[in-house]
Amino acid sequence: MPTPRGADLAYGRRLPGLLRAAGLVGVAAEAYFPIASPACDLLETATITAAPR
Repeated sequence: MPTPRGADLAYGRRLPGLLRAAGLVGVAAEAYFPIASPACDLLETATITAAPR
């Protein structure tokens, strides 16, 4: 369900099933998000404030 700003917070959890349903197999990715880094506050602020209202 989209947030008031239009972000779908559950999209990441649904993405593998959507890719499989589209016939895509063997799709892989790696991600890293440092939750204890001083840069996290800056990244969160930039993500929230950059979204159009």
